[in-house]
Amino acid sequence: MIKEFLKNLGNDIHELLCDIDVENYDGLDSDRDTEEEVETALRIFPKVLSRKGGCFDEYPIHYLASSYRCNVKAISFIPIVARVAIELGVLFDGEEERGGLLCYDNENDNVLQNLMNSDFPIQLGNREYHEPIDDKYLQVLIQLRKMNLFKKDDIQMNALVTELCNRYYHFSEKRFRFLVE
Repeated sequence: MIKEFLKNLGNDIHELLCDIDVENYDGLDSDRDTEEEVETALRIFPKVLSRKGGCFDEYPIHYLASSYRCNVKAISFIPIVARVAIELGVLFDGEEERGGLLCYDNENDNVLQNLMNSDFPIQLGNREYHEPIDDKYLQVLIQLRKMNLFKKDDIQMNALVTELCNRYYHFSEKRFRFLVE
């Protein structure tokens, strides 16, 4: 009975990380969930980090930064997920991949690349809509840099400036400045 309960709880945590239903979103939410809660859940159920799933059969860290599913509510948890994965020695496709930041999703993008093109064009040209999103994604990049998980070489090796500049619907000036500086 307890084993089944724990299995179901682990599945619930995996679903929480991989939720992408915009209309009925019930995934991680930085306005509701704390970093401590997320870290505790991941430490209790570390296997969810390396288990692909969800409707796109990707790792949970991909759902947090996916370019098709701009997940502003969950983006701030990427550094925690990466840090815990590294601390626990989680492997992605048999590799360490810097906590999942460098492993590729089904679209052949990694998390760092998705952090460049994540602002989906829901509201073309609406600066008031895009600015807070740009700020959140920039804060994640800064945090990853401080943790030494985002490195200068990553910019060129992953064509991050090109990824950022290829967005026709919004130019993210703050992320661009961060990359070039």
